[in-house]
Amino acid sequence: MSLILAFVLLLLPNTFGLDNGVGQTPALAWSSWNYFGQDVNETVIKEIADAMVSTGLAKLGFVQINIDSGYLLRNRTPSGDMVVNKTKFPGGMQALSHYLATRDVPLGLGLYTDITNHTCGPDKGGPGAYGYYEHDALQFASWNISYLKVDMCSVDIGIDPASQLKHWGQLRDALNASGHHIYYSICPHSIVPHSGGPGGWWWTNAANGTRPNTYAPPIQWTAEQRKGLANSLLVEFTNLFDFWYKPHWLHARYCPGPKCNTSSPGGFLTNVDAMQEMTKPEYGGPGSWSDGDMLHVCNYGEGNPDAGSGGDDSGMTLIEYQSSLSIWAILASPIIISADLRSLPTRHPDCFKMLLESDEVLVISQDARGLPGRLVYQSTNATDKKALPTTTNIVEQIWARDLVGGKVGVALFNRGENEKMMTFAWNMFGDLGPRTARDAWLKKPIFNKRSPYFTNNITLSVQPHATRVIVLSPKN
Repeated sequence: MSLILAFVLLLLPNTFGLDNGVGQTPALAWSSWNYFGQDVNETVIKEIADAMVSTGLAKLGFVQINIDSGYLLRNRTPSGDMVVNKTKFPGGMQALSHYLATRDVPLGLGLYTDITNHTCGPDKGGPGAYGYYEHDALQFASWNISYLKVDMCSVDIGIDPASQLKHWGQLRDALNASGHHIYYSICPHSIVPHSGGPGGWWWTNAANGTRPNTYAPPIQWTAEQRKGLANSLLVEFTNLFDFWYKPHWLHARYCPGPKCNTSSPGGFLTNVDAMQEMTKPEYGGPGSWSDGDMLHVCNYGEGNPDAGSGGDDSGMTLIEYQSSLSIWAILASPIIISADLRSLPTRHPDCFKMLLESDEVLVISQDARGLPGRLVYQSTNATDKKALPTTTNIVEQIWARDLVGGKVGVALFNRGENEKMMTFAWNMFGDLGPRTARDAWLKKPIFNKRSPYFTNNITLSVQPHATRVIVLSPKN
């Protein structure tokens, strides 16, 4: 580790709280994990970066390239430095960061570590940051990274909310003190609430004496603590997989087998429900966001089996991938894609076209007010009217989000298997007055018969598993 960098750390003021100036809007990024897994190298990353620029995705705002697990050797040097796998990355991370930053559209390099003593992945992946927070912060800064994802792949620090807050805060402070503005993305653990959604499965099926936990900020943390801790905080029951929903997520990878019918529910729908059940919309905002996890948009089951692609599944449909982008935009979650951008335009041209045409949806995602959408309506197909909403019985949801200029973004989400006429009524959200409506995917206005204005509601047809995204603007 450079003595100059160490000296800089001593000279910089001690910064408490999240004070890095980044993450004012949710991250738009690409990650290696869902498609490439550990099979990632310098050539792949450079080619993905070039494709990010040449395809036009960078101009849409996707300007961050994140390398997940697989770039480090397992052991540190005698002085404690992390060791880059030079077989995979012969030029090293500083040179790679420079390469990304000098593209026609400058890109940032993101890396991955763990708050405990090892990362996830085969053979416990690479070294974790536990015991090396200040040391690693300086090394990451010396590589000029702009994003750091920090996993929690063991329980060395415990899942106690106070202990987690302490350790996540220590690494945050070390990154602040490094002198570099690094987006800090964390994966804390939390006890699953005893309520509806898939959370009920965890409690019912937990072994005797087991306290079911998953990736989410502890519910004991206040909004202020969360906002002062990290730029994004993962919120999910289990990893986001490349399928709509399965009652047992292991069916996507390893079945048939003895664990197939005992694993938890999984799929995009469980992640949507986690964003409702495991956090609160008002906890997100400029500088700190609830993260619904990396998306599989356009992977079509071709990706990394350890990330829930492949196996017996061909991935989601184009409509379902479009819904993924739509819901993450309205919820103000980071949008992190992972497809192989080098071949995407030719292998899956329809999905690639959908990505390029997502600009008006991404405007909602990046809205400067930074107010995440909230659930204003949902219905179920449960015959028992007293039944709690669950992942399997919710058939429609409507989310709405305040935007700049008095506009309102609305997502009409049809989770069911039949086409539905869905109505967003003004009284679900507030006194809106006369409004024009624009379809953010079709990029054209919606008319109320012959009038451009809707006065108290709007009703649209929504296909199964689809999401209509509209922007309601006040009358001039």
